[in-house]
Formats: sequence, structure tokens, C-alpha cells
Amino acid sequence: MIGYVSKDFDVSLKAPTGLTDITITLTHKSDGSEDDQSPLALIEIGSSGIYAGTFQPDQVDTVYMTANSANLVVNGKTAKIEVQAVAPTDINTAVAGVNTAVGNVSQQITDGSTGFIM
Repeated sequence: MIGYVSKDFDVSLKAPTGLTDITITLTHKSDGSEDDQSPLALIEIGSSGIYAGTFQPDQVDTVYMTANSANLVVNGKTAKIEVQAVAPTDINTAVAGVNTAVGNVSQQITDGSTGFIM
């Protein structure tokens, strides 16, 4: 799974219905420290057996997620997130900005207000 710094990351888990004690421990691979948002409580969506929560990674790293519960079916399940610095939407915004800047330069050239030394 891939997450991005300062972007919401949705965590979900399938488990027996009616559990109220599911948390996720978030641990950084780089130094073994527990994330400030850990433990993350998961809440059941209706009576679906789907438990969900959200956190925002705050640094580029691999974050290990470990489920905690008195229920042995859930306890100890693990997953990891590769947290990257830039989300694809950020890249699209940056490209749009470059296109706007190029358009502005192009307009200045046709207006005769800008010259280039070649």
C-alpha cells in the first residue's frame, strides 16, 4: 500500500461484528518508534464487520500497522504502508502550474514585451 505525507490514509479491517476494542499500532521502520497518532482506534461501520479509521502520515517512511484486540482472529494482523512525499494530485497541480507559466511566457513573446538572448 502507498500513502502520502499529510494526506489522509484510510485503514480498514474485516473482523467479526460487534467488536469495540480494535486499535492499530503504527510503527516507523526507520527508527522503530511508534507514530504520534498510534494507537489508532477502528470503529465498525454499521454491523458490517468492517472496521475503519483514518490517519495522516507525517514523514516519508515505511509504517507498519499491527492490529490489537482481545479477539484472537484480529489480534496480530499486520500490513505496511510505503509513505511517499508527493501525491499524484500534487504532481498534476505542479504540471498545471508549469503549463500556466509557459502560457504566460508565450503570451509575452507574442506581445513583444519579452526578448530572449540566444
